[in-house]
Amino acid sequence: MERKNFIKSIGFGLVGSLVGRQSLAVNKNKIIKPTMETIKPIINNRKDIAMRIEQTAHETKGVTVRQLAALDLGPEIEGMAGRQLRMRMVTIEPGGVIGPIHDHKDRPGMVYILQGTITDHRNGLAKDYGPGAGWPEDKNTTHWLENRGTTVAVEISVDIFRQQ
Repeated sequence: MERKNFIKSIGFGLVGSLVGRQSLAVNKNKIIKPTMETIKPIINNRKDIAMRIEQTAHETKGVTVRQLAALDLGPEIEGMAGRQLRMRMVTIEPGGVIGPIHDHKDRPGMVYILQGTITDHRNGLAKDYGPGAGWPEDKNTTHWLENRGTTVAVEISVDIFRQQ
């Protein structure tokens, strides 16, 4: 069966292929050159699929959290009633996970790694952080964390959260 007819017969809407050095795509029986306009929906769809997989795949395990300090921000800063600044030590055992995927809308924070390596998963990408590294967790942060190493990982987490 000819490639074009095979693609049509199995119902692909947009399929990438490589012909010589020329990238082509098949879209409803037309061969077109891919452009950002034609590729962007595919990229966005792949990100959506990755986020859905991440949202269901990881539950918290192998994690110990110890609060080191807390401060009620209501008396300290006008408009902050019901908010608390807290500092916690989070220990993640090898194979441990902080999940499921979660966001930091209304709960900004900072993380600093004391020991081990922590992998931060966001937007379908994984980034490793070791001792001395840290990152902010702002309103645009949606992620989950894991320790893929063989040693215990320890982080200091400081955040502002709404008291229950």
